[in-house]
Amino acid sequence: EQILLELLRYGADPRRSMSFCFNYSAVHYTLCRKKYHLAEILLNFDCTLVDARHYYPGADYWDISDLHTVARMGNMDAIQILIKYQADPHLLCDGKTAYDLALENNHIVCANRLAEYAIEYDFNMSLVNLSLL
Repeated sequence: EQILLELLRYGADPRRSMSFCFNYSAVHYTLCRKKYHLAEILLNFDCTLVDARHYYPGADYWDISDLHTVARMGNMDAIQILIKYQADPHLLCDGKTAYDLALENNHIVCANRLAEYAIEYDFNMSLVNLSLL
């Protein structure tokens, strides 16, 4: 944890893919390895990382978000972290949302949480839009 904080402090780019790790992003790597405290450090450092896209090897998915990946895996803890940082539930990967991937892979509890979150997200975005008027 301390090493990550020091690397970020000295200018390490958390968006840079890790070539030794199938070009995963740092957030993706930490979520898939269940190093949630490190994922949160990265997301606190740069909240735009929550909707970053990458290639998911072996699945023929291009331009996939971390929310898609963890939904496909049924990783509820990682889903909750990405929800906390307001990941966009409407992003599409090959025409599918994270909800669709959770459902396709029989992760019903995850799919239900993502459906609830999509409603919450839309409501919060509508409040933001109203405040801009």
